[in-house]
Amino acid sequence: MLKKAVIRNAGHPWDGRPGFDLLEYQCDSISESEVFVQAAEAKFWLPWLVHGTCEDGTFGGVLYKPSGISAPWTDDPRNPHPGIC
Repeated sequence: MLKKAVIRNAGHPWDGRPGFDLLEYQCDSISESEVFVQAAEAKFWLPWLVHGTCEDGTFGGVLYKPSGISAPWTDDPRNPHPGIC
């Protein structure tokens, strides 16, 4: 069972700056989590917190990307991506 939700314009996970979407997910196994994260990364999502254990014993996490981006990108505290508004 995979559950996922995209939260548009949620803000950057470090500091809330605008122009970023979040992708939250929950699944039954670590292997399902790994497959999901790999597929999301191919669509330019970067992991924030992934493969975590939820209170009910399932696995989940959060990925993020600039809103509407469709190309590889980088984000670093020393050189943060400005987001896309």
